[in-house]
Amino acid sequence: MKLSLLPQQTNCAGCELHEHVAPTSVGIGTISLTPDPSLPALVFIGQNPGWYESQCAQPFVSKSGVMVRGGWWPTRAKEQSLMLAASTFAPNVSPEYLHRNNLLGLPRDALPSRFSSEVEWQEGSYIDELSFRTRSSIFLTNAIRCWTLDNSTPLTRHIRPCSSYLLTDLTSIIASHPRTALILLGYTAVRAIYDYIAHIKGIRQLTAFSRNGETLHLPCGPCTIFSTYHPAYLLRNPNVAASVQDHLQLVSDWLDNITVTESTPTLITPRVPSDK
Repeated sequence: MKLSLLPQQTNCAGCELHEHVAPTSVGIGTISLTPDPSLPALVFIGQNPGWYESQCAQPFVSKSGVMVRGGWWPTRAKEQSLMLAASTFAPNVSPEYLHRNNLLGLPRDALPSRFSSEVEWQEGSYIDELSFRTRSSIFLTNAIRCWTLDNSTPLTRHIRPCSSYLLTDLTSIIASHPRTALILLGYTAVRAIYDYIAHIKGIRQLTAFSRNGETLHLPCGPCTIFSTYHPAYLLRNPNVAASVQDHLQLVSDWLDNITVTESTPTLITPRVPSDK
């Protein structure tokens, strides 16, 4: 079940990105996959819509969507299955079109040598790896609501105006759920939350990893923050799969109310050597 949480911001003109996309693709909003107000909320925040998401006016329906919503997980690469999985989320673009234009980002010519010999892939996703779908109310959104030309990395002038939409979404989610956790997928999402909503400057990607499980009291309410690698990065670098799984395990522990507590060291007074 997919529900629109917030009306799409089709009239947004906060930056120049709205000039390069179709009117129906401006300000793509947040969607809910498993709405259940009685469960904790997990909000997966990505970077921004890719070209494919822009055509479908939905977040996470291309290669990143397959990895987050449900598709294949690093451990046999199956390009056709990835394309079919993506097309189920947005059937108005055919698998043949995906294959012809390689919109999922998998290098067809290099596939046997790059993927099959180095890593195998199994069915799974960020959401399904630890059964989040049945244990939480899942939301999918992006830090920036419009596609950037050539899929370039969004800049500060793109993040700042979109942060108000993200804050509005989070306010609604927090108000309707007992607990809320944010899963920040990649550095742009880290910047959007820490720099522009929490006003904690200078948090880098690795620093954000070290702060996983931290509760921040944001203007929208208290949220527990987790960060991990963006699925697009995972597709290019399957060797980080173990790190992603470790980060998601922390989210699973949070759902189970398992928290890591600091231990108090036991100090032993050193002995002075005897003269004897």
